[in-house]
Amino acid sequence: MMEYLTFNKFLTPFVMIFFYYAGALGIPLFLLFYSRDFLSKGYKHLSTLLSIKNRWIFSLAVILLFFCMELCWRMIFELIIAYFDMHDSLSHIEKLLEKGTI
Repeated sequence: MMEYLTFNKFLTPFVMIFFYYAGALGIPLFLLFYSRDFLSKGYKHLSTLLSIKNRWIFSLAVILLFFCMELCWRMIFELIIAYFDMHDSLSHIEKLLEKGTI
């Protein structure tokens, strides 16, 4: 029973899944909602300054930046998962050393 109440076995996977998807979906939506006035005013100014070709390049740069941010978010959570896996392995080795089986 105690192994299910530890932080690593019981709480971590559910919390990490929630925060991963909350960040991956919520942060872009929050930023879009938060900056909608700036984007609407800024896009009017950009549309007058940029030609059609440059608008496509600018749009592709924004999309590429978005995917890079999503990749960084994913890498952060992969690092956290690796950290907890290392913690599990070291805890298992510690228990084996305490029993004297190693």
